[in-house]
Amino acid sequence: MPQKVLKTSYNSGELSGYIDGRPDINKYHNGASVMINATVLPHGGFVKRTGTEYIATGPNKLNLLPFEFSVDDSLVLEFSNVLLRFYKDGAIVSSAGTEDLSALDNIIAHWKLNDNASNTTVLDDDGNTHDGTATVNTSALHTIGQVGTGAFGFNGTESVKVDDAATLSFGNGSTDSAFSIAAWFYYDGVTGDQMIISKDGLVASSKREWLLTINANNILTFALYHDDSTAALGVSATVLTFADKGWHFVVVTYDGSSSETGLNLYLDGSLDNDVRAETGTYVAMTATDTDVYIGASFSSGAVGFNFQDKIDNVAMFSDELSSSEANALFSAISIYSIVSPYTSIEAFQVHTTQSADVMYIAHKDHHPQKLSRLADTNWTIANVSFTGGPFLIENVDDDAILQFTGTATEAMTGTQDGGTSSTVFTDSGESWTVDAFIGHTIHNTTTGAEGVVTDNNGTTVTVVALIGGSRQDFQNGDVATVGYTANYIDSGRTGVLEANDRDAGSDNAPFNTNHVGSLWLLKQTRDDNTTSTQDNSTNAAPTNIANAIKTKGDYIFDISKFVAGTDSGKLWRKAGNGEWQEFRPFSSATSFSATEDEDDVFYAFTFSVNTMKGTFTAKDQIHRGIVQVTAFTDSDTVTVIAITDLHIQSNTNVTEVTSMWAEGAWSDFRGYPRTVTFFEDRLWWASSANNPDTIWSSKSGLYENMEFSNIGLADDALIFPLNDNEVSQIQWMFARQVMAIGAANKEYRFGASDPDKPVTPSDRKATPQTSFGSGDIQPAILNDAIFFFQRQGRKLGAMQFDSITENFVVDDATLLAYDLFESAPTDMAVQRVPDSIIWTTRTDGVMPTFTYEPAEEVSGWARQIFGNSSDVETNTGIVESVAVIHGSTEDEVWASVKWTIDSSVVRHVVKFKPRNWGDDIEDAFFVDSGLTYDSTSTATVTAAHLKGETVAVFADGEVFDNATADASTGIITLKKGGVATNASVVQYGLPYKMKVRTMRLAIPPSPQGTLQTRIKRIHSVVVRFIRSLLGSAGQEYGGTEYLQDLGATYSTDSQDTNESKRLAQGGFSEDAYVTIVSDDPVPFTALSTVISFEVEEKR
Repeated sequence: MPQKVLKTSYNSGELSGYIDGRPDINKYHNGASVMINATVLPHGGFVKRTGTEYIATGPNKLNLLPFEFSVDDSLVLEFSNVLLRFYKDGAIVSSAGTEDLSALDNIIAHWKLNDNASNTTVLDDDGNTHDGTATVNTSALHTIGQVGTGAFGFNGTESVKVDDAATLSFGNGSTDSAFSIAAWFYYDGVTGDQMIISKDGLVASSKREWLLTINANNILTFALYHDDSTAALGVSATVLTFADKGWHFVVVTYDGSSSETGLNLYLDGSLDNDVRAETGTYVAMTATDTDVYIGASFSSGAVGFNFQDKIDNVAMFSDELSSSEANALFSAISIYSIVSPYTSIEAFQVHTTQSADVMYIAHKDHHPQKLSRLADTNWTIANVSFTGGPFLIENVDDDAILQFTGTATEAMTGTQDGGTSSTVFTDSGESWTVDAFIGHTIHNTTTGAEGVVTDNNGTTVTVVALIGGSRQDFQNGDVATVGYTANYIDSGRTGVLEANDRDAGSDNAPFNTNHVGSLWLLKQTRDDNTTSTQDNSTNAAPTNIANAIKTKGDYIFDISKFVAGTDSGKLWRKAGNGEWQEFRPFSSATSFSATEDEDDVFYAFTFSVNTMKGTFTAKDQIHRGIVQVTAFTDSDTVTVIAITDLHIQSNTNVTEVTSMWAEGAWSDFRGYPRTVTFFEDRLWWASSANNPDTIWSSKSGLYENMEFSNIGLADDALIFPLNDNEVSQIQWMFARQVMAIGAANKEYRFGASDPDKPVTPSDRKATPQTSFGSGDIQPAILNDAIFFFQRQGRKLGAMQFDSITENFVVDDATLLAYDLFESAPTDMAVQRVPDSIIWTTRTDGVMPTFTYEPAEEVSGWARQIFGNSSDVETNTGIVESVAVIHGSTEDEVWASVKWTIDSSVVRHVVKFKPRNWGDDIEDAFFVDSGLTYDSTSTATVTAAHLKGETVAVFADGEVFDNATADASTGIITLKKGGVATNASVVQYGLPYKMKVRTMRLAIPPSPQGTLQTRIKRIHSVVVRFIRSLLGSAGQEYGGTEYLQDLGATYSTDSQDTNESKRLAQGGFSEDAYVTIVSDDPVPFTALSTVISFEVEEKR
């Protein structure tokens, strides 16, 4: 007697074979043994994943990362090998210029200069009829270009030779024919003749034809030569200046008229015929056997006039390009990119965090980076300019000392200018009148006068120099130090840092070559000093910093010799480079103490009469000076630059020796932090090679300031090693109410003692939470759970914070899909709309997805497999990275996929199409690396990125025949049933197959027994579906699928399988799997399945 079972849910997803023996749990009955190219729906069913739209081809292996400013302003970043490109609004971000010349006729040759191989061949992209030969392997010339995937970087000796051919000459001695040349070149301001491209022998009277060059006067010139080599036609652009340094696009055209008026030169999209001239009597060029050279010419029997920078995308045409064609070449799409410090491998190891238009990037082998968006086509990436640190533990060996010696003093020749507020000095031949000194202080060690360099005009420098209210002249022979005051060396000044031993030994040798770029902290003690701060008798704001005191920490101020009712005074305060501000007025004798918390603060006192005195006492001040190593000399001497001002011996350029010093925490020697995040308005970094279990924070609200004070302010930067009973390398950090820290062996809770209070240097602690053990893939949050991979990658943990116990707990999200990550994970991203899905990638290129709706008890895995049309379990497309950004109606899922196309390995950057394609079935998109044609009726479409590949076609709402993209052109001829058929809306790309297979047929255990191990046979399968086309279903028996076409017709209402399509074929088996397949480029969504079966009575 046949029985029926209603399978209402698939939302436990694909379950491991280890669950086959557990029909006693609900997850078994809501799961599937296979779920490929589908995702589970929170409502219970499953939906075929949408196809992927081809966006661009990547230059090499690449990692995609999100950059989200707002819900309406999101980009995808493409990190490849030392290159960074950008995607926005479904397209790659582009600037002026193009590498695609297909819209122009009469192309003679097109050297894209993208070649990057261990040979010297330079391909002509226009049919390879004019391939060139480089003087070195193209891999040695390859560099980042302006368009496409590369350019050639010439250093003044290399070039590319293209053998002579009739099509490269344009004259017969009596008449000329028209031609044009286009090229990108990088102008670096180098003088001297530099050929961009030429056919110019210059060895005999009949060896010169044409050339495009930057001449010795930095003028871009296009010239044609008559056969006597002296008569010529030429057109020149305006002079290139240093301000023109950078990429430029040139198009030169000639109409064949033998007149200079037939020449035109377009520079960067604009006509620039500064000079057009004829030299001698020009008649026509003569075809010679001279070869064409890119980046040089053949002069006097040898290659010469070599180009000295980059050239990209050179093309020649056998006609005169019109002005609109020339301008179109420049204004058309060109991919915008910048140089990145990361290789392709390193790009997968970075961690990022973002604040507005700035992204901070961590990598263990690179100085932390700051990626800034100034505009969509204007980005910068540079080392983060940290101030104040961080540093390692301070030196504890009193014998080990450091001392800084600055630039030597210089004798100045002084001449008064007659003014009252400045003095003009004339240089005596030394180098002190340098623009870089503007803004720096100058100190006269002879008289004590000080001021600030305010101007520099050739050999004169104007200096504000007031002290005590009277002008102090710098006299002839006075010794002045630029960048020094009586007590401090300015930041920006250079010098040497020397390590010594107090006992004259040689143990203290802290430097090595990998310290270049590192910071060093020098702490100097200034004892209690009772310093008169009298400044002038006007009670106006102080004008001289010489008698001001730089203070941080406790101080005492006292006023004496005060006549009440007559005298008055004011205490002034100045922070950094700001203005003096009145801090406190006085009209009677007084004394008080206070504490200064801020950095770089000066105090000064002014009074109404000279008999008054004020005394300012800075208590045991510790001055923190920072230098950065710029060059290595030996293990005890390095060249440095002052990052902050340094406290020096009075009226010298030398600091006191100090044993209070510390080495920077991060350097090429010590390593750099591997992870970064924001938490409580601080920027946090963690885990260097030298300190794998340490976290560092910025000051509160100052993300690049890593300074901590000696008085322990609440907003100070923070350094905190976890100090557990084992060293466990921190892998990631994630901010919630408290911060979760994932380390290799444990997970930690970090925060203040009270989770409702902020972290401060005096209130912070880390508490071990779980011993799941974390991997280095940056985690993601979904529905209040932090998802992170275990160190070995086999498990995905879901961490949640329990506000009652104030602890984190971790569940294993892969428990029921136990072997899903036998191939290790490589990337992870989170989609929230239309469903909550975690997208991951594996080393084998399969893409596991996890739908997670805990409120509905939905948690189900599936596998997205690219290129599986021949074998559903085998992928020919390798997904290497994934990123998710906000979209207009759904979150956008982007991926990079490695394919072998026409025998070449390529990387396609693709975007998954939205699940909701609208009301018209013709807009449904279910192909990979696909494109859409939506225009007038056509018999063909083109997929230049899929040349030679078999593509699936869905046109005008119907499945067309699979087709092969032409191996040369990528053209696809549309056919249906073998007959050429036109269509107006065409979705075409690589095919893929969806397959969902139930668990072994079972019912929950009962007193009547179980179906497990019993022989069963499926009679029929009824699938309830919605928004679906075609499809098939049936029984899988003995490894063979016995499927019946479902014949689903598209409807937005749910439907059941037509009665004539329900019969299942196949024999008896213990398993009784039901399989649903969709292998056409169409949608399919299953809501439930009714399975009719019978059980053999005896076993």
